[in-house]
Amino acid sequence: MKIVTGIASTTHRDLHGDIMAKSALNGMANQINDHYIPLDINHQGTYIGVILVAKVKTLDDGEHGLYVVVGIFENKREYKKYPYKNKNNDYLSYIHLLNGG
Repeated sequence: MKIVTGIASTTHRDLHGDIMAKSALNGMANQINDHYIPLDINHQGTYIGVILVAKVKTLDDGEHGLYVVVGIFENKREYKKYPYKNKNNDYLSYIHLLNGG
C-alpha cells in the first residue's frame, strides 16, 4: 500500500462559497480515527484506498485543516484488509506522520 499525506478539507471558503466549520472537521477526524473510511474517486464508490488517520491542525493563516494519512491500494489483499466501517485498528500506527507535519 502506498502511503500519502495531505489536507482533505479546510475552514476556508470553497469554490461554491461554502465554509466548513472547525467542529465539522473535528467530527470528520473522530469518525476516521474510529473506523475505516474508504478513499474513492469523486464519491462514485470506486474505492482506491482507505483513510487511515486524521487530525485537525491550525494553518499558517489561522484557519483550520483536516490533515489525513491515506493508503492507496496496490492489490486486492490490501482492499480486503480495510473493510468499510470496521474498527480502525491502525490509527496509532500512522498518527506520527501527522504529528511532525
